[in-house]
Amino acid sequence: MWYPDPVIPDWLPPYVCASDVFLTMSEGLIPEFKKYNPNVFWLSQAFEPSYFEIGPMTQQDIDFYSADVAFVGNLGSKNQYLSRRGYLDKVINAGFRLKWWGPRIPRKISTLPLIFGKLGRAYGGKFVWGKEYAKVARLSKIFLAFDSMPHIRKSMSARMYTAVGCGAFYMCQHVEGIEEVLEPGREIVTFRAENEMIDLVRYYLARDELRRQIADSGGKRVSKDHSYEVRMRQLIEMIKSYI
Repeated sequence: MWYPDPVIPDWLPPYVCASDVFLTMSEGLIPEFKKYNPNVFWLSQAFEPSYFEIGPMTQQDIDFYSADVAFVGNLGSKNQYLSRRGYLDKVINAGFRLKWWGPRIPRKISTLPLIFGKLGRAYGGKFVWGKEYAKVARLSKIFLAFDSMPHIRKSMSARMYTAVGCGAFYMCQHVEGIEEVLEPGREIVTFRAENEMIDLVRYYLARDELRRQIADSGGKRVSKDHSYEVRMRQLIEMIKSYI
């Protein structure tokens, strides 16, 4: 079983126990999972390039998908998503052109000020994946990301591999151990606080060539070390060690 989330819900432990080999994408959770099963390994997610191939982009694509800063993800009311709203508000209030994509914010009395406020008006209007996701990654100057549990070691979302593999200049919260996967400052950029994020957005928006260099370096690294073809080879080696 390969479990792709940094949260352990109540229903999961019996499945961990029943698995011959259990794989987690959150290295920091291995000790917890080993309480249920000794055969636990860390296997991060990856990128499948053929699913995100895009041809030449039109002026309509450029007008629709481009932004100074893009975010793709959920801004719903679960606790793990609430802090994202504050970060994105900070981006808008600093004067940057934000566009975000994902599930619509649930329409409730409590969310109406959000929906009709600055953040709601920055909504791109849809959930994007595949070719559309690749267009957002390519046409946004900065692809901003927030992992649900950045304190859990090496619990990066598949979003990182997908965005960087699609050519994005990727800026995210610093996840413990992320430097062992992609190198901050050379292949991605990370931040630890809201003010640092704004300073970095301002710095890199003014440096087109540097952004391109970092995006290119990240894309090459993902293609070399973080494709699903690579992951399947790693998976086979893990299973061999169990057998």
